Amino acid sequence: MDVFSNPVAAASVITAMLGVIAWLAFTRTSPRGAPPVVPSWVPFLGSTLSFSKDPVAFLRQCQAKYGSVFSVYLAGKTMTFFVSPKSYSALLKHKSLSHKPAFQDISQKALDQSAAFARYTQALHPDSPVVDYHKLIHPHLQHSSAVGALIERTLAQQRRVLGQFGASQRLSLLSFVERCIFESGTRVLLGDSLVDANPTLWQAFHTFDQSFPLFVAGVPPRRIVSVRVT
Repeated sequence: MDVFSNPVAAASVITAMLGVIAWLAFTRTSPRGAPPVVPSWVPFLGSTLSFSKDPVAFLRQCQAKYGSVFSVYLAGKTMTFFVSPKSYSALLKHKSLSHKPAFQDISQKALDQSAAFARYTQALHPDSPVVDYHKLIHPHLQHSSAVGALIERTLAQQRRVLGQFGASQRLSLLSFVERCIFESGTRVLLGDSLVDANPTLWQAFHTFDQSFPLFVAGVPPRRIVSVRVT
């Protein structure tokens, strides 16, 4: 007898399979000595939906429940978060840890860089052109006259942006700071002509910024666009 020819039997089998999946997800335990794993019940996605909705609130909830170090299952990958400032110095100075492999993965998923370009720019032992490029930046920024000119242009643009807000206009502190930094920073770094030629630049950046956690988690861009539209 074919089980799936009977709707009741088929539904029972599917329900049992989902129950097993949910049980495995909820009872997933971390190896001894490893950080605790935040339980999730959605196959493959894990906690992606909760994380993308409000990353800061999600991480704070996890911190309150599991401590300052915990792992989260996001889009097929287990990511470990260190949310205590006391852990930063130890992580940054550890000789066995490097941010470059993670940046290489993020640059391909979120910035749409090719694998070859990402490997070249984020290599653990970069080629001489990459090293020489970074050597050009640091002396320029360390020069007092260059930094002074940059600060002067930034302050001028920030005064211009602040003048655009009306006395009766109300918005959150985060939105206010985001808008001021973006409006002034883009004009200082990219120039007025480029910003004026792209009036939707802020909206495009804001949409990308809101979708960034989903990009990093590996969600396809078309899926993100459809979610934003609906």
